[in-house]
Amino acid sequence: LSNMTRIRDLRIQVGFAISDGILIPFSIWYIAIFIIIFLFPYAGLLSKQTLVQAFQVILYIPVTFILEQLPYVFLAGISVKRIAMLENRLTRLIQTSVKKQPVCGTERQSFSTIDFQDIVFFYQDNTQNLQFQLGPVNLTIHQNEILFIVGGNGSGKSTLLKLITGLYFPHEGSILIDNEKTTMEAHRALFSAIFTDVHLFKRLYGIDRSRHTEVKKYLKMMQIDHVVSYENNRFSTLDLSTGQKKRLAMIVALMEDRPIYVFDEWAAEQSPQFKSYFYNTLLPDLKLQGKTIISVNHD
Repeated sequence: LSNMTRIRDLRIQVGFAISDGILIPFSIWYIAIFIIIFLFPYAGLLSKQTLVQAFQVILYIPVTFILEQLPYVFLAGISVKRIAMLENRLTRLIQTSVKKQPVCGTERQSFSTIDFQDIVFFYQDNTQNLQFQLGPVNLTIHQNEILFIVGGNGSGKSTLLKLITGLYFPHEGSILIDNEKTTMEAHRALFSAIFTDVHLFKRLYGIDRSRHTEVKKYLKMMQIDHVVSYENNRFSTLDLSTGQKKRLAMIVALMEDRPIYVFDEWAAEQSPQFKSYFYNTLLPDLKLQGKTIISVNHD
């Protein structure tokens, strides 16, 4: 509520600034024209020829265009301020989470089995007509196993992953962890997922800063330390290729240190050598650490 109030006040301030930014320059502009047209000739300060030349110059000055852009400049200013407010809020949440919440990797959640019983999920159009249905699905995920999901395009692989990770709610069926129902928040906390549409942040959120020194090791392991570095608690750049972005997302997932890793066609944009590393080295190493891996792939 306090954030909404601050945003409202900020919008009001910007509204006044836009009004002032338009009215004041326009008023000064028209006063100047009045003085040039009526007062200067009357006082004998301008001849008719000079007055005509002055107007020719005035007509070539895009003053109106410049003044019309002022509202966009002010609106850009409010957008920057709101982004700064969001970043400050996220920073405060990180600081308080260290004191109030378990830090990722220090208190691991565990499970033996996750059972998906008769899970059904479907997409509908605006007229409630069925467009696609997945299920009913019956699936049991065991701790410390590697599970591969294969299928053609449009078969529902990514939808199934979002159901498994708790990003989508099933329309029918139930999900049990160790034969007990649980909250969706507790369910989601078990997973670190990398989907095909990778979204990255320059900062590491929700991870104990004492572990940030491990990032350089992972950058070298993922062979992207020559294009991105980690300094002052942030990555130097996110301007990377798709394959490199997925490697950076893998680093974030490894830092989160959750019991279950979910990879949605992670190796699709990788070189043959790194695909081999993913399947023959990285996945077996995670399994040796007691992790559970669910991977969707065409390979």
